[in-house]
Amino acid sequence: MRTAAKVEIVRKAIRIANSFVNLSVLIVVSLLLAFSCYAIWDSGQVHSAASAGNYTLYKPTAEDEGASFEDLRANNPDVFAWLTVYGTNIDYPVVQGHK
Repeated sequence: MRTAAKVEIVRKAIRIANSFVNLSVLIVVSLLLAFSCYAIWDSGQVHSAASAGNYTLYKPTAEDEGASFEDLRANNPDVFAWLTVYGTNIDYPVVQGHK
């Protein structure tokens, strides 16, 4: 009788441990899924903000003839260069963030 009772206690302990492991795995997978969804959403927000075309405010124009790059840079000190590749659609400011 004693061994049968011990076996039953061990089986219950294993079931409880198994349920705990299953719950833990479910929580971890759910958190990873939530973080993945947030990362995809955040990347979309960054892409849409970068596609808005706000960078053209800092691009030198023909009217700015005589204005130096330093004068144009006074509008936004994070801009430290302008990248233009002729014959392509590459025409963007180069910025550097500060920590």
